[in-house]
Amino acid sequence: MTVALALALVCRIGAEGQLMTVERVIRASFVLPPGTVLAFDHRYGSISVTGTISDSVVMESRVKVSGRSAERVRWLGEHIDVVVRFGPETLRVVTSYPDVPADDSTLCSEVDVKARVPAQSPLVVSNVFGDVQIQGARNHCRAFARYGHIDVFGCAVAEVIGRYSDVTVQDLRGSLAVDNDFGDVSLCDVSGRVRVANRYGRVNLERTRGHVGISNSFGDVECRQDSGVLAVDNRAGDVRAWLMDEQLAELSLVARMGGVELNVRPGIGSRIRGLARRGMVSAGLPLQVVEDGEWRRIAGLLGAGVSDVVLLTCNGDVVVREVTSADSSPAKRE
Repeated sequence: MTVALALALVCRIGAEGQLMTVERVIRASFVLPPGTVLAFDHRYGSISVTGTISDSVVMESRVKVSGRSAERVRWLGEHIDVVVRFGPETLRVVTSYPDVPADDSTLCSEVDVKARVPAQSPLVVSNVFGDVQIQGARNHCRAFARYGHIDVFGCAVAEVIGRYSDVTVQDLRGSLAVDNDFGDVSLCDVSGRVRVANRYGRVNLERTRGHVGISNSFGDVECRQDSGVLAVDNRAGDVRAWLMDEQLAELSLVARMGGVELNVRPGIGSRIRGLARRGMVSAGLPLQVVEDGEWRRIAGLLGAGVSDVVLLTCNGDVVVREVTSADSSPAKRE
């Protein structure tokens, strides 16, 4: 392994109460054996990993420490390190921190890591406080962040786990699993088998294709899927979807405590069935609406009925209308 280090100190010492800052740059490069899992274990700061055609890992880590005590700041800046640990199947890159005095509340640090890695290597990237970005991974990649955004671009197979995170996935061709607790999830140009489980946030789909399943709690869901099968189950929040192509074979929209809105392009053949409980039904298409106690049943066949659509809401309204494009604004609800 070849490791190169660069040290830069930036000191600002003035009147009492001002902070001193120390910055340090750590550079490292090494060859990753084929088939080896590359795992990053990070804690404070951002981490960005990009897949390349090379068989080497090239990293640059920027350490920044600040505080009122010049001695403590210098000491911490010198002892934070990025350690490479070789194993039989997994190579781990760990950001290492020494024990720091608990009596100095002004002492803080972060490490921003940028790495270029072999695109065909399995990848695991974990972070505690800071953002995670993965781009161009062609094997299975796993991203985890406790407090920070997660961005995945141009990958093949991804597993994304966030706790207090906004998640963005773009240009993925393969399979995707997202498990997020507090934050929004946005998917764009994603195809394959997709599963999203989100809590306390919005979910937005743009140009998705394949077999897509969305489970959400406490937030709205918007879906613009081009083809395949889409199933949405939302616990508390509205669901809006656009049916713009008959290649979207099956569409199931469930809002347990919220409204359901379906926007259909003119000429799309579809078979629509729906149930609405304790809510109103507004249909701008030739659909039959039958009242049955507190339930309202919706049924209709448009054209050849190629797409199969199921709508269900237990405590909200159902709106079905024609639109000319997926960019049309949602209908305004009273």
